[in-house]
Amino acid sequence: MSLAETSIMVEKILRELETLQVQIGALQMSHIQLITSDQGDEWDDAAQASLIALEKIQRDVGHVQIGLLEHAPAGWCAKGVGQAAVDVVGSPDRPGESPSLPALPGSAVEAPPVVDLPRWLAERDITIKELRSSTGLDEAADRAASFLGDHFDVLQPFSEVMKRRVSGGTDWMCSVRGLPGTHIGLLCQLGARLHDCGFLSEFRYAKRDQRITFLPLADGRVTGFLSGGWLERYVGALVRRELRRVGAPDPERQVLLGAKLTLPNGDDAECDLLAALDETRVLWLECKTGTWQTYVGRYRTLNQRTLRLPVARAGIVLTSRLSGADLAAASELSGMTVMHLSGVADFVKKAFE
Repeated sequence: MSLAETSIMVEKILRELETLQVQIGALQMSHIQLITSDQGDEWDDAAQASLIALEKIQRDVGHVQIGLLEHAPAGWCAKGVGQAAVDVVGSPDRPGESPSLPALPGSAVEAPPVVDLPRWLAERDITIKELRSSTGLDEAADRAASFLGDHFDVLQPFSEVMKRRVSGGTDWMCSVRGLPGTHIGLLCQLGARLHDCGFLSEFRYAKRDQRITFLPLADGRVTGFLSGGWLERYVGALVRRELRRVGAPDPERQVLLGAKLTLPNGDDAECDLLAALDETRVLWLECKTGTWQTYVGRYRTLNQRTLRLPVARAGIVLTSRLSGADLAAASELSGMTVMHLSGVADFVKKAFE
């Protein structure tokens, strides 16, 4: 088969798969409407199971699309084909992330060498005491974090209620009265995800009472995730996505999450995220879902004395929204860029330019 014939076949298959993605999306919306309709009083278990199954099918189709793109003939390019896969597929090593389209054979640019972050820290007389290790919870936690971060404007009330509960409160329900059906659907999808993987031992949507009831699992790892750990995972996914987009050779080695450190003066410290594209483009981000003001002085000192990163590559990510004036003041006082999570993607992109 000639290159032209192969290209036509690959493009046809990809376009058919994208049509299938659109059809799956329509089915998902119909299930959300069923779940949030006024008929019946509780979360529809059958619709919930179907919704989750559709999401799995959508991701499987996306993996096929990415595979076709990766093995496309040298020099082949179909403009605009494959974006649906980019939007829904998690990368094989970090589910839940949306990678950039892989470079086609013959079009790749030379990648920068992998930066040894432990060595970069050692050059500043900083010792790594402990790195976060992989666990069996990572895949489920990464997927839930990506969903929560991508839809945070809608999911924030439910997230805050769960955080209060695992932080010692007695909250057990979240009102959805007056919310649009699509918003309720997103809340129920998050609750179902957390329930299916065991993070919530109980989850129920009572339509008649217009509320969601829940019970988090009494486990420190779940507590850490719901009280703020999800934001670190979400930001980490965004950083790895950008590293892939710009052609980084090994994004997993080029990102450190939750590194516990010993500083030159012997003090302990912890960095939520350190990442590097090359020796001159190193990025530091701290993630806060609650009080952040008490950390400003500590971060300023850490950066001035040891990390020595410019404000364009050192940031504090917040879930609370501040006015432009307040963000400017916080950035000036911390010597870092203070931003809402909605601005992280743009910040990371500029940091790696």
